[in-house]
Amino acid sequence: MYICQCCGGRFETPVLWRESRGEYFGYPVYEEVLGCPYCGGSYENEAVADNSQ
Repeated sequence: MYICQCCGGRFETPVLWRESRGEYFGYPVYEEVLGCPYCGGSYENEAVADNSQ
């Protein structure tokens, strides 16, 4: 299980998000990143999050 660092949501697998990075020579540029399925935020393994407190 993973826990989102932004919204606190718990989930089993992260989701691939496409984030716009503007234009490059007139063409749209996107970056694909893994993130929380609810808000797209960063995440960490729930076991690691519990040990860091």
